[in-house]
Amino acid sequence: MTDLVINIKSKKQLKKEAKLKKRQEKKQERDCKKLSTQLAGCYSYNRRSLNPLQLHFTSMDEYMTQLMPHDYNKWDIFTHSDYFLNCFVDKSITYLTGDSPNIINELCEGEVYVIGGLIDHNHHK
Repeated sequence: MTDLVINIKSKKQLKKEAKLKKRQEKKQERDCKKLSTQLAGCYSYNRRSLNPLQLHFTSMDEYMTQLMPHDYNKWDIFTHSDYFLNCFVDKSITYLTGDSPNIINELCEGEVYVIGGLIDHNHHK
């Protein structure tokens, strides 16, 4: 004999869960908008650099591409829908983050540098 478990939720609990889900979706939307602004800033800074790098934006799903500036498809970048680890399987990857005490003084040719910590909510450290 199989036991049947029924999870009955009150209207109050359902409303609470719906409100929480909506709040999480709004937060995610704000984060994605903030990320698109930061990506535009990275691109702009890189273009003005004396030694610009080839940029790759990874994990670019349809939603993120819609949030990007209207002319981003003309930028000198590569976009990938895949996660960065899947995009650079045969490459040496260095993950950069503002939380690291280490400083890189020079970049190595052929190395992939991933900028981590974009949309960092801990900007008041």
